[in-house]
Amino acid sequence: MTEPTQEQVDNQKFEAAALLLLLPLAHSAWLKYAPRTSKKTPSEAALIATLNGLKAEGRALSVQLLKKKITLDEWRYRMDELTNIVYVLSVAAYFGTFELSADDLEIASRKWRSQAAYLQNFYDGAAAGEQKLNGGVINRVLLYVAAGWSILQNIHSITAKLTGNTEERRVLGAADHCPDCIEYAEMDWQPIGTLPDPGVGSVCQSNCHCHKEFR
Repeated sequence: MTEPTQEQVDNQKFEAAALLLLLPLAHSAWLKYAPRTSKKTPSEAALIATLNGLKAEGRALSVQLLKKKITLDEWRYRMDELTNIVYVLSVAAYFGTFELSADDLEIASRKWRSQAAYLQNFYDGAAAGEQKLNGGVINRVLLYVAAGWSILQNIHSITAKLTGNTEERRVLGAADHCPDCIEYAEMDWQPIGTLPDPGVGSVCQSNCHCHKEFR
């Protein structure tokens, strides 16, 4: 893997510092949407419930866009904030605290940037008139928010390798499973890095509720 340039390292640190400013908003979202028994401490188990609450916010925002109550630029700004909050929540759920540092928020920055790029590409297409603004916008937004679970799983994959694990396996979530996820689960233990992270490489995309185990 190519080593990052100093400019890339500096940009990554700047991005993480900017995300730190969203900690109060992320904490507020957790208090608003997390199950009552999980409000005190962020947890992986309560993350999906919190993301579901944020999906409703994203849906409402997109309906406003489609009804021309807000501009595309306003929608983009608020969606930027929403998807960044989703990332911060995912990191907080992993560490089990909102007492996060900029270094903590760098843990899955590559995944965060890829999600930001999806939003940017959609905005660019819509601004140029190449992307229609219709009901598909809502479905797209729901995927952006649901990606928080995939981000959390990516963090687990990163840290598992760093802590000396050599094998991984896919564990199906409690909800319905797509054919791809079933196939990955049937592969059982594989060398770490063989299986895609939940939410990647499957037709269920970021709606995936699977996770990985490592050893």
